[in-house]
Amino acid sequence: MGDELVRRNLTITIISLILFFFLSLYITSYYNRKNLEENLINISTILNKQIMNSVTEEEIVEIVDDYTNDQTWIKVAVANSLGSIIIDSTNDSTSEIGDISLSDDELEYANSSDNDSVYIIDGELNYITKINDDIIVRTSIAIQSNETYILNSIFYMLILIIFVLILEIFSSRKTSKVIENAFLMISDNLKTINSGEYQQIETKHKFYEVNEALENINEINKNIYAYILEISSERDKVSFIVNNMQQGLIIINENYDLLIINKYACSILNSECQVIEGIKFSEIIKNTYLIEKISTSLKKHKNEYFDYFDDKKEKVYSFILSHLVSKWDKSTKASSLLFISIIDVTDERKNDEIKAEFIVNASHELKTPITTISGFSELIINGGGSCDKKTREYITRIYLESIRMKNTIDELLYLSNLEYKSSTISLNEDVDLEEVVDDVVENYKTYGIQNMVTIEKETRKIIIKGSKALIRHLLVNLVENAIKYNRENGKVIVRLEEDINDVILKVIDTGIGIDAGNMNKIFDRFYRIEESRSRSTGGTGLGLTIAKKICIVHGASINIESNLGIGTTFIVKFSKE
Repeated sequence: MGDELVRRNLTITIISLILFFFLSLYITSYYNRKNLEENLINISTILNKQIMNSVTEEEIVEIVDDYTNDQTWIKVAVANSLGSIIIDSTNDSTSEIGDISLSDDELEYANSSDNDSVYIIDGELNYITKINDDIIVRTSIAIQSNETYILNSIFYMLILIIFVLILEIFSSRKTSKVIENAFLMISDNLKTINSGEYQQIETKHKFYEVNEALENINEINKNIYAYILEISSERDKVSFIVNNMQQGLIIINENYDLLIINKYACSILNSECQVIEGIKFSEIIKNTYLIEKISTSLKKHKNEYFDYFDDKKEKVYSFILSHLVSKWDKSTKASSLLFISIIDVTDERKNDEIKAEFIVNASHELKTPITTISGFSELIINGGGSCDKKTREYITRIYLESIRMKNTIDELLYLSNLEYKSSTISLNEDVDLEEVVDDVVENYKTYGIQNMVTIEKETRKIIIKGSKALIRHLLVNLVENAIKYNRENGKVIVRLEEDINDVILKVIDTGIGIDAGNMNKIFDRFYRIEESRSRSTGGTGLGLTIAKKICIVHGASINIESNLGIGTTFIVKFSKE
């Protein structure tokens, strides 16, 4: 900065001096000539008056001699009205004078009525006047050459320029050094802010403006330092929390760049985590299966949930992949970020296996006595033994309850398989939904007639990927519920629709409806809207729980629209992807 300042000041100074030099020469030359003209005119005026007062030629010659003898700086020439010179102070020979005459321009100047009768010829300043009808007087003064003056001026000008330049360099260096020192103080101060050892700038400065600027910078730096400390504190808190979480956290942007990975995730992935700007997640996560799952989720912008078994550690980790739109950096536009949460679910999965095994074993153990009870009670009801009417009613009730218990056990086994073995269920089957709807509606027509409910269908040819058996079971549960909880002469409509992204299955009934207080409980296990009605119709309270689980297995959603006393609509949406 100092060199640039000196360079600029020198350039400006040199240009200014040169302009000043030439302007001075012009002004000096101009005023010298003006003074010379005024002197010539004044002398000529006096001379002309004397010549006008003369009578003879001898008197005129004598007057001219008085002005020109021993004078080399002024010349006088007297001419007649025709322009022939009769007296010339530079030539005493009369014969030679007679051959000389004034030029036409000079005669024009002499005869002109303007006062501008001063002109230059051959380096001489001339003033010509026609003093009467017979006499023209011309006075001349030699114009001195400016070359010597200019050369001398240039010499002194160079000396002046050199002196001024030396002075300017010294002054600019000194001034720039003062300013540079101020900037160095500011720079050093900013470095202390970055290093966390903030110190105020010394504000005592010889320049008032710099002093005021330093005070303002101190105030700004103080605020910045406070913000930096606050941000650092928050960053340290977040870093401490993230790295001490007992679950893995990974954040990846839509360009597959790894933004954050905590220590727990690094230990799970058995990798050395050094997050460098622009590093791809596949450079940290080496497992091919995980890379494929994460890449698919990023490509389709689809949330994922899956378990990963680490055979080396013999642990099960649950991976939850969630997409969020966030403006990660204020300088960039909002973008999609993939948040990956990794949880050790080994104990939970073992407990799930124990629960599933217990349910299976308990169910099998219960099935045998229940089958025996239902079999013998049915035998007695059908006349296999003698009993009175009251006893037969009791046995009939035992039979119905045993059948209900058997159905509950079957439903529990079914639900257990969905919950604990869902990862082994194949969903690659081409399922013709129209065919499934036709089959279920046809099978439940008789059941509908028994309950005085009409079943209708509005279908189209739609094929999705999934498990045909599970989807049929889902539809069976929804249709059966729609008939059970309908009213006399009611109606059930099974409808298939589709839009750009989803295939939609709707089961609509004109039944009793569901009040708002029961909406969030409808999918709970063993929950019944009307306990007495459910028991009379043989309901287990697990149908909608199973239906929701089937939807979860297929990545579908299930929602309810209901008006109490008007009817209920179950809406299942299967993603076309």
